[in-house]
Amino acid sequence: MVRLLATGGMGEVWLARGPDDVRPVVIKRVHPHLASQPSFRSQFFAEAGVVARLVHPNIVRILELGDAGGEAFVVLEFIDGLSLASLLEHTGPLPTPLACRIAADVAGALHLAHRARDERGRALGLVHRDVSPRNVMVDVDGVVKLLDFGLARSDGGGAVAYAAPEEVLDARSDQFSLGAVLWELLTGTPRFDGDDDATIVLQIAEGGPRSLGPGFPPALDALLARLLTREPADRFDDCAQVQRSLVEFAGRADALAAVVRPWVTSSSVASPDTPARGDAEARFVALARRVVRDFELTDEARAVLRQLDSPIALGLVAGRAPALPAQTSLEAIARWSWSSLSAHEQFALRQVLRWAPEFTLEHAEASLDLSGFPRAPWALDVVQALADRGWLETKDHPLGPRFSMPGPLRAIVEAW
Repeated sequence: MVRLLATGGMGEVWLARGPDDVRPVVIKRVHPHLASQPSFRSQFFAEAGVVARLVHPNIVRILELGDAGGEAFVVLEFIDGLSLASLLEHTGPLPTPLACRIAADVAGALHLAHRARDERGRALGLVHRDVSPRNVMVDVDGVVKLLDFGLARSDGGGAVAYAAPEEVLDARSDQFSLGAVLWELLTGTPRFDGDDDATIVLQIAEGGPRSLGPGFPPALDALLARLLTREPADRFDDCAQVQRSLVEFAGRADALAAVVRPWVTSSSVASPDTPARGDAEARFVALARRVVRDFELTDEARAVLRQLDSPIALGLVAGRAPALPAQTSLEAIARWSWSSLSAHEQFALRQVLRWAPEFTLEHAEASLDLSGFPRAPWALDVVQALADRGWLETKDHPLGPRFSMPGPLRAIVEAW
């Protein structure tokens, strides 16, 4: 543990050193009086286990679940950035393109989670329940991250000012909360406010359409009115529609990064001799640690790296760490890497060859049928594993990440 970051009704949040003693992580420890309650404990681990399988660039990843000595905790990726609550304190209202960039990315994360299914293909019915400025962060690269997805809460709900009015919550309830967050990003003030919770709840229950004011596009007013309507049936069909509507107004992540960076005091616990980000060895180590958390670069590995003549080869070798290839041509490395893939991973790559050059997670989920493989993981997990092992490239896109097989690899596999 490095230091306490926050404490709340459910537990404590600590900054800690990761297993490699370089990258920091965040540990959430549940208060003992809650962890000792069998029902809360069971719900906490069940929900955390499901969320840990959500793979999306805008959802904070759960790295580990822990249960030691009666203490329940989760280990999360560390985000070097600010919550929206903190960002608004520094900047006040954000320009429309930046506010909509944030909201669009959150909508994309919500859509993936709302559509999550278990191993048997049954809908999980995930609902965030607390989309609010404190649970959305933006890192120093302008990447938006949604926190605390679905984790059990001792109070049964989230921030009152962002809560939908309906008693039974579903995916459309998260749309209402997102609308309240977007309003605050655009205006700098909460859409629903008051001296106490009862006053806020009454405002939400009685609230009607309200204009952002002069200077905002009428279409954005209409979008917010639909998100914040009291009737769930009058909101969007799903968060994919919300995301597509917001992209029309959204700016770029690099512009968002420029706003965030001046206010971030890095909490990195990396050692001072950590290689520079652009260094090939540093890139190799970062990729290898997706597969082996405690990977360390050996002299033998350095000798192999010096012979690699492409980032594709580097990624494939890192994906099999700590093993090293006997030959360093791209085709030889591809065969060497392919031989280590599971049957369902090889099957998935053959299917990728039949798809368009770029594909989405949604396309993979709909098109990749792994039912013929016993105990095969989710299609989304397979895609992420293949990306970690260097077989797929990932590219940011306003409507969610795009995946593709690098051209040289595609040609090699097609020739086989």
